[in-house]
Amino acid sequence: MITLKHKIGVLLWSWVELLMIALFVFPNIAHATSSTFEPFEQAGMVSTQSGFASLRADTNPAQFFDDDATMTYAYWNPTNRMGRNIMCWAGLDLDAGAIIDSAYLTYYAEDNVVGNGSQAVALDFVTPQNPSSLVATDYALEYWDGVDQSTRVDVDDISTGQYNNMYLNETGISNLSNDSDFCFGTRYSGDMDNTEPEGTAAYLNAASTFTSTNKPYLSVTYHFPSSSSSSSSSSSSSSSAGSGAVMLTGGTLDCVGFDTGTGSACVKWDFRFSSDFIIGASKVAEIIGLSILSIGILLFIVGYILLEIIKYLFLRMTQR
Repeated sequence: MITLKHKIGVLLWSWVELLMIALFVFPNIAHATSSTFEPFEQAGMVSTQSGFASLRADTNPAQFFDDDATMTYAYWNPTNRMGRNIMCWAGLDLDAGAIIDSAYLTYYAEDNVVGNGSQAVALDFVTPQNPSSLVATDYALEYWDGVDQSTRVDVDDISTGQYNNMYLNETGISNLSNDSDFCFGTRYSGDMDNTEPEGTAAYLNAASTFTSTNKPYLSVTYHFPSSSSSSSSSSSSSSSAGSGAVMLTGGTLDCVGFDTGTGSACVKWDFRFSSDFIIGASKVAEIIGLSILSIGILLFIVGYILLEIIKYLFLRMTQR
């Protein structure tokens, strides 16, 4: 017969087990945080040469806009127009140890957006001569990587009168800098791929950083490997990890995200706890990190087994 004392004993030991799990798990939980960053410099440039090859290779376009509230982000006219746009940010200045999970560039498309059924907006990495003072000659291809930094967005799918997102890929995330200026540029897919666009003109006009509202910005989601680290930023707000967060499965290791502590691509071992948390150990110091985690797991298992033995003995005593 199960006595009241036995039931109380079972309940008490259940709470002890939950406490042990909490003590092991929660120190390794880190909230994912999202911060937004506005570009400090932006310029739109439109070449007016004749012919696709000349438009693309222009090193000093005739039209340069560096203080307009609305700018051309990408432009193509089969007769004599091709446009690109550059945006530059100061270093993100995240706390040391922050690991970036995902990021996207978003811009507010104005009403003046025209697609031609063949073009998409591509995001490129740009190293202008001086990020703090963009000039028309930064249009030259020698300053553009020519490598996709995000997903492309078909012009026909761009929604006017609202923000549109370009989600950075691993290359784009690796080009985010924590302590120095960096720049991205928008251009049409035909320009990026060196393939002359088909059809009629296409162009995208969007609000710039010089407008009072609807400024473009980067949204960066990051976390710290332990709750002992703080994640402070003047423009940060709590949120769950975005769908772009990279996680590893099957016990394998891979290069993911960007470690602000080392300034380089990093490796981490993560698994999802819930939609709002990430549990893991930073793999910046790969061997040390995994060793500590392995020892912790081993100690937890041994402790759990000992608790079960003590629990068994305790319950045997309460049944007498």
